[in-house]
Amino acid sequence: MILKTCIKIYFMMKMDKISKIIAFAVVAFVVSFQNLVFYKIIDFQLFITLLFIPFVLYVRQKDKKKIRFGLFAILLLLFYPILKVQSLFFFGFVFFLLFLVEFTYGKLNNLPFFLMLLLSPLASFVFNTFGFPIRLYITELAYNILSFVYTDISFAGNIIYVGKESYKVAPECMGLNLLTTGFILTIYVISRFEKESKKIANFGQIISILFIALLLIIMSNLFRIVGIVIFKAAPETLVHELLGIFSLLIYVVLPIYIIIRKVFRFNGIIEEKQNFDFKKNETKNTILLFFDKYKFLIVSTLIILLLAIFNFFRDEFRNNSTDKAALDIEIQGFEKEIVNPNIIQFKNQSTLIYIKPSVQFYGADHTPIICWKGSGYEFSEEKIIHINEYEIYFSVLTANDGENLYTAWWYDNGKHKTISQLEWRWKMLLGSKPYRLVNVTCSSKKQLEIETRKMFELNLFD
Repeated sequence: MILKTCIKIYFMMKMDKISKIIAFAVVAFVVSFQNLVFYKIIDFQLFITLLFIPFVLYVRQKDKKKIRFGLFAILLLLFYPILKVQSLFFFGFVFFLLFLVEFTYGKLNNLPFFLMLLLSPLASFVFNTFGFPIRLYITELAYNILSFVYTDISFAGNIIYVGKESYKVAPECMGLNLLTTGFILTIYVISRFEKESKKIANFGQIISILFIALLLIIMSNLFRIVGIVIFKAAPETLVHELLGIFSLLIYVVLPIYIIIRKVFRFNGIIEEKQNFDFKKNETKNTILLFFDKYKFLIVSTLIILLLAIFNFFRDEFRNNSTDKAALDIEIQGFEKEIVNPNIIQFKNQSTLIYIKPSVQFYGADHTPIICWKGSGYEFSEEKIIHINEYEIYFSVLTANDGENLYTAWWYDNGKHKTISQLEWRWKMLLGSKPYRLVNVTCSSKKQLEIETRKMFELNLFD
């Protein structure tokens, strides 16, 4: 059925180029729908990325039909069932869309790859996960700067206290929306200079510029927080919003504009000249000639078939291997329930404990930052606290009805406990025992401390 549909679309010669692209894209979307909605929701990140695509994507060499994105899509989809990394399916679909455009209109610039990377679930995971410790670090830096101005100042976690006033470094300060906006503006500036100078930034240059942009975004947030404290700018006020806009423009957009202009002035790669006056190789065998003639149809059909297979049998390709050691765990005084594959819930009247399964060092874990937000809770008073000799993450969870819960989490393999994503992934790469995520939530902070100490004493994974 899928093969027949692809062949029909391909041989509809009366269809214009854009119609064929849309037709193949719609078929790919339909056969991938259930898996795609698992990764992506309609949010600010999706909206702003789609908004900037027409300003960033352009044809670099007309009529130079390339299948590189199609081959990338096939390669990623072939690795998907082996590695069981869900982002590979998303990238396979996105690279297929880029293949449709590039093969139809000509070779594209390099920037769409990075734009699609920002749109991916991988970017969401990285920003949400590493944004937490970065916010704590920024809070401490802002405190050190402000301590030269104020004497009655202190900080705890992501909150700065000046006298009786408190200022919270909210998730939005180093969250997904801000980072996405900063990176997309950077990519847009690169695209503008490419068009004006007729030069192309290579992958190494783009990665370097985006890394500099990341540092500038962190710096802009630091000075934004300092400004909010000095001007006593409460959230949702005009001054608060203006400080955010000015910080982004002055500390990110302006310096990145200057840097990119210098890169293109001295280091840009000159656009290679197009030369279509060449003879075809007459010695090609029949198979190569057939592939050369129908490569668009062959590559498109193969990708759509792979998308359909992995979508329709998606449960077979999820990373749901059984964690037998964790499933055998019992905690006295708690009711045990398997709420999702390998996610174990222990519950009593005052405490909720989740033990979440180990993943490979390259995989995405079930971080509470994402899971609790998905359940409608807001994070506040985020900080690192010490229980016994261990560091753990702590936060207050606030429900829509105003109810507060107190939660803490860490990574545990029995012999070692950590809150560092890089540390446990590195140890797993070197052959360490698997790390599970332990998340303890209570109705009071005191109870949370008691239950967390008990968990350390039990040392469930030793």
